[in-house]
Amino acid sequence: MLHDLILKNRSYRRFDEGHHLTKEDLLPLIDAACLSPSAGNLQRIRYAVVTEKKLCDALFEKLAFAAYLKDWAGPEEGERPAAYLVLFTEKAPDATLGIDIGIASEAILLSAVERGLGGCVIRSFGKEATDALFSVPGWHPELVIALGVPRECVRLTEVKDGDIRYYRLPDGTHMVPKRSLDEVLIFSDGAI
Repeated sequence: MLHDLILKNRSYRRFDEGHHLTKEDLLPLIDAACLSPSAGNLQRIRYAVVTEKKLCDALFEKLAFAAYLKDWAGPEEGERPAAYLVLFTEKAPDATLGIDIGIASEAILLSAVERGLGGCVIRSFGKEATDALFSVPGWHPELVIALGVPRECVRLTEVKDGDIRYYRLPDGTHMVPKRSLDEVLIFSDGAI
């Protein structure tokens, strides 16, 4: 059921690095993104598949993980992503291209979860350095999606006192506060 996939679709930041992923493992994820809607049906996103260890390591060095976890430098050796998808565009995203990137990312992540994988959308990375890794003339990296078999427990919790920052418990469980349906609903029929 879709709701179950959404509940499992968390931002995973620690993976079983020993579980290798291949290009063939990732192509169905890209296919799901390509089949998703895009503004004006322009289909302006291109994808790079990164599964080779040397390139994965080079890309990892360009990424920043979990801004709210100030005392955590990111995944350690052995728990780093097994693969990445890099989303490229021809120019800086406009409003509709940004929406397209979001739609494509969600399709990729839901497809990953459906296959027993997990991912993390990363927007914080050295774009020029990442661009240099791939050298795709006319195309620029906009987003990186880290992928692998999750190696952490991520749980949802209620937002308390308006604080939406995720955090880790002493046992390593990653807690993600989410607003309730009542809190986000601003209009309902009959309110006029």
